[in-house]
Amino acid sequence: MNKTVREAEQDRVAEILRRDREDAERERRRAVAEKQVESGEFANLDDTVVPPTPELLKTGAFVPYTPKGNNGTVRSVRTVRRLLISQIAYLYSHGVLDDDLFAACRWYKDRWDAAEMEPSAPVSSYGESIRGDLVYGHLPRSQWAAEARSDFRFANSFIPIEVVHVFDAIVLHDQTLRDVSKMIRRGDRYIKAALLAGALALHGGIAHRLEIERRFS
Repeated sequence: MNKTVREAEQDRVAEILRRDREDAERERRRAVAEKQVESGEFANLDDTVVPPTPELLKTGAFVPYTPKGNNGTVRSVRTVRRLLISQIAYLYSHGVLDDDLFAACRWYKDRWDAAEMEPSAPVSSYGESIRGDLVYGHLPRSQWAAEARSDFRFANSFIPIEVVHVFDAIVLHDQTLRDVSKMIRRGDRYIKAALLAGALALHGGIAHRLEIERRFS
């Protein structure tokens, strides 16, 4: 039986609230566990770990990871970490992107990450406490995020609209050329050309910003 729009909306809100409750409980356990670890008790060490969201586990590349202590020792903590090489780094290492294009793509990705525009990012502290969602147009949580969002939108405006979906899938979401090719049912040559067209346009628009930041870094 198909749900009505009202029922679907109620289910969606209920799911948001459920996830908020679970997040709050995990945060409470983590705070308690951190206090215990600080006092030398390690029974609940696993609870000090902040895991990636289910969405990130599905879309990102993660591997098991055992963090080391300050003295080089390790304790068994069940967690994961994202594989260190991104698609743009991979493409750079294989000669698809040159130094300038790689720098532009990396800056674009950094601005996206800092802007907290992913649906899993928490919303601003103002108003209701719900998880961030692009359809809500949620506010950034800090001045840094607000500036990053402005930078990202500025940079995004230079990327041709006909290739931006391909460009963002690879640069922002770490999709491989082959994955994007399958997703939109276009050949590998088209995907590579679209990526390069976007990267060239992006670099042309933000080259002065990259140069300024390079000088003052």
